[in-house]
Amino acid sequence: MSLGPLLLGPFLLGTVIQGSFPTESPFRVDQVIEAPMLTGGLVAMQLALACAVTWAAWRRNRMLWWVATGTLLGAIAVFVTLACWGTSDIAKLNFYFDSARLSGPSLQELLPFEPVWWWLAPWIVRLPYRMSAVHGLLVAAFALVPVLLARAW
Repeated sequence: MSLGPLLLGPFLLGTVIQGSFPTESPFRVDQVIEAPMLTGGLVAMQLALACAVTWAAWRRNRMLWWVATGTLLGAIAVFVTLACWGTSDIAKLNFYFDSARLSGPSLQELLPFEPVWWWLAPWIVRLPYRMSAVHGLLVAAFALVPVLLARAW
């Protein structure tokens, strides 16, 4: 069996994200209704990847298992990122972190006693979807924990 298509999974996922999903907040329900195949495709991809992980474990194919698991975690991160995009807390933090904000209080004044956000803000604004991406990455990291605990299958 050729692993070529499976190794392209993360690349294709990145291409879909860059070319298809909104670049401006919020990712509203009406945008999902206008293009249901995008979100439906992400859901279908997660289900197919979960099946691929199970199949790879059943076949005892470690490389395929890791590729499918990594791609599944990436799809989970994208799905959660889009789900968080445009919510009030995310929009507020994105606004606070924006260095183009010319007026108003500084980040330190807006978020007193939050030095972690002060340090991370310059990096977060470089991420696509900013704080939503942070949420997606955290969920994928939480999903990675049981994967790593069960890696001795």
